[in-house]
Amino acid sequence: FFSRLQMPQVNLVPLLWGLTAAYDMIPCPGASGSAIGTAESSISDPDNAQPGDCICVPSTQYNYTCPAGSFCPTATSQFNCTDGYFCPANVSQPAFCCKGFYCPTAAEMKICPSGSFCPPGVIEPITCPPLTTCEEGTGEIRPLGPIVAIFVLFIVLFIGKSLQGYYNEYSDSRKEKHVREFAQTAELLDEDEHDRNTIIRQKSLVSESKLGGSAMTEEKKEQKDGKDEGVPTIEDTKDDFRTVTTAAGPDEPTFDIRYEDLWLTLRNGRTIMKGVSGKIRKGRTTAIMGPSGAGKSTLINLIMGKAKRSKGKIFINDKEDELWHYSKLVGFVPQEDVMLNTLTVYDIIRFSADYRLPSALNHLERRKLSLETLKFLEIDHVINSIIGTAKRRGISGGQRKRVNIGMELTANPKVLFLDEPTSGLDAVTSLTLAKLLKKLARTNDMPVAAIIHSPSADTFNQFDDFTLLGAGGQMIYTGPTDRCAEYMESIGFKLPEDENPADFFIEVSMGKIQQILDPEVLLGVDKKVSVEKKETKAVAFGPRFNPKELFPLWISKGAPFRPEKLKELSDPDKADAAPEHQTEHQLPKWREEMNHFGESYKEYWIEVWEEFYQWVRTFGGSQERVIRQTPNDFFVYFICFRRTYIQIYRDGSWVYGLFLHAGLGLFLSVMGTTPFVGPLPNRACESGPTALLQSCVLPLENNFLNIGVFASWAISFAGMTEGILTFGPEQVVFWRHASHELNTIPYFLAKISLDLPRMVLDSLLFWFGIRAGYVSLGSQTDFFGFIFMNYWVGYSMGYFLSMVAEPRNRSLYAVIFAMMWTLIFSGVVVSLPNVEEEYTKGLSWIWDVSPTRWGTEAFYVNEIKYYDYLNIGPDLDLKDYKTGNIGKAFGAMFGIGLFWQFITFLLIKLLNRDKRK
Repeated sequence: FFSRLQMPQVNLVPLLWGLTAAYDMIPCPGASGSAIGTAESSISDPDNAQPGDCICVPSTQYNYTCPAGSFCPTATSQFNCTDGYFCPANVSQPAFCCKGFYCPTAAEMKICPSGSFCPPGVIEPITCPPLTTCEEGTGEIRPLGPIVAIFVLFIVLFIGKSLQGYYNEYSDSRKEKHVREFAQTAELLDEDEHDRNTIIRQKSLVSESKLGGSAMTEEKKEQKDGKDEGVPTIEDTKDDFRTVTTAAGPDEPTFDIRYEDLWLTLRNGRTIMKGVSGKIRKGRTTAIMGPSGAGKSTLINLIMGKAKRSKGKIFINDKEDELWHYSKLVGFVPQEDVMLNTLTVYDIIRFSADYRLPSALNHLERRKLSLETLKFLEIDHVINSIIGTAKRRGISGGQRKRVNIGMELTANPKVLFLDEPTSGLDAVTSLTLAKLLKKLARTNDMPVAAIIHSPSADTFNQFDDFTLLGAGGQMIYTGPTDRCAEYMESIGFKLPEDENPADFFIEVSMGKIQQILDPEVLLGVDKKVSVEKKETKAVAFGPRFNPKELFPLWISKGAPFRPEKLKELSDPDKADAAPEHQTEHQLPKWREEMNHFGESYKEYWIEVWEEFYQWVRTFGGSQERVIRQTPNDFFVYFICFRRTYIQIYRDGSWVYGLFLHAGLGLFLSVMGTTPFVGPLPNRACESGPTALLQSCVLPLENNFLNIGVFASWAISFAGMTEGILTFGPEQVVFWRHASHELNTIPYFLAKISLDLPRMVLDSLLFWFGIRAGYVSLGSQTDFFGFIFMNYWVGYSMGYFLSMVAEPRNRSLYAVIFAMMWTLIFSGVVVSLPNVEEEYTKGLSWIWDVSPTRWGTEAFYVNEIKYYDYLNIGPDLDLKDYKTGNIGKAFGAMFGIGLFWQFITFLLIKLLNRDKRK
């Protein structure tokens, strides 16, 4: 305070007492006994005295007496000494009650008893916290107890961690036992004797309105002579897409997919998919290949509905439909192994089964299917191994690919798409995986389509069908794999005997293979040249063969090799690609951009509204458009809660992070030295200089505001660094689960629920740490509430930042975000009453939504209200604080936290919707 007055050449302490050089300043004499006479009396040079020092000013110069409990500035004036000050007999000015002493009345000063401490200006001793040491006459505590308490708490946590480890070992052994039991039964993986879908077929639900038919008629039932009526066979759903009724309930369909004349034109007018047609048949595997930029992933995205096509149709079992209507029955394995790396193989498979399998299945049936999937994929021996990261080793790359597939397989999909499942695998592992996919297609009578890159000959030949795309997204070949070589030879590209067919076909698509027939023959000119004749020369296109010629060749010469109902194809170069993108008069580019933005915006919100409406209908019990009745939101909350618990608490690494919060509190505890020296009594200032009258309305020394602001910033920032790890690192995993209709609400609530114990523990450790050197004079409950609410807001803001910032920048954004609320909107740099004077009017609401502004007020009011016997009203008025505002401040901080959580929820729900299709 003195430095802020900028009066370095004036000795302020004597002026405060209204003194001249003739007056002597002496240590305050004891009211009784010799011990009190030594009360903090180390002052030898009064000119260097500081506020709160134990100094008395005698009135002996005027030769009059002044009773104890009063002070007499002049011989004719006498004033009562206020609480918090000490006025022995014959003093002209009041003195602060000395450090290490307390003054129950202004006339007496008593030494602070053992077990208590007494900072300057207190009227009663303050009990030392538990496990701390406070000797007689001390003005501060010794920080032994909180440090001991911190270590005791960590011992308890480590004991709990060890017990949890034993439980995990027991649980893991039970899982292995179940796997061994399944391996010993003949039920698993026997294609000829056991249908893996028996349980699903008996209990899953299918919407009649979307499947194009009702229950099987009596005539159909009569045709099933000699069959097990409780277990439907493949023939029951072979030709038409209908509900199959069994003794236990309706069946789920199988899929034959046909796509016709698919186009995709981008906003810039570039066409990346051009008139592609083909089939993906049930019970068969299809390999999709092509050079870079051929549109392999685009083709799958168009079929699945992940991308909006410009033109074309999708047929399911020969009926025009959309595959995204059946998203719960469609599996998609991305190229990257999108899964939580800290979970075990079983955890990942189990979660996928729990939220995607029909709700009619009980816990044991879902677990059985999970373990069966692990056995089918031959990864049951690593059931308890974590996926692992680059830093913490887990399962191998091939095993990770199988887990990636298992996430879809355990949900019993009816269609399975895979994006480069063999990338990064060796030839043997790729071959094993291809055989596994073939077995899967046969066993479940389902279509399996996979984008593959540079497979070996053996791996390539495992696929039943083959689709080859060329640059620009046009079809070169689609049909049976074993007939592709025949087709290529018919158009002039003979496969050498020792050549890998996959490599050869890719080279043809890139124009690197020389054609050996005259193009006029290939295009239908009445002339015949046999490729077996040795005299035939490669004179058609030479070494610079243009691969674009392959597209019209497929249209004109590919009919004998094409699947059924794809016999007649139109030339895409002569077709109307996307009429909706063409206009009679070319619009300016900016106008086209605005029109596209408006259309996209409208489509986006229509999609959001339809999703919300369908969720409300489903939550209310409606079965409209329900393809598979999966578990309700309450069960999904439970499984998300369980998975999150495993993520956070299973391995016990979270315990080490608690040390950081305790350490943060210990560092901040050093700020507790002489935090407050109250204002002077009004009467004491009447004879002083006018410039010093402020000292009678404002505290002489007050660190509460600085401590409150800095603690609010530090705690909220610590909370942000924790909060950014809740949703941010698993965004991609959530997108994958959301594509299969995992509801955002139970997922979000489960994550928040398990962060609450962490907030409490973080707050508790911080509270122990800061009490090592700083003891709140106010309510300990309110002090803990201040810490917890700052963590609550910090976590909530961390959730928000994890949605809007890139991973490598999130911590930096957290620093900036916390500093913004602290330096600008805390109400300290610019006091709250002066906000509209310093800034534009109408912006004061920003300070009202600042967590630091409310946190600082809660801390400040809780601390300063201990000194309510002093004149603290003007100081509170200056800051626009009120002693009854602690509850209001906590309520505001709670609401601010909820606000950021709601914004985070909206961002999770509304952003990146294209990645969740």
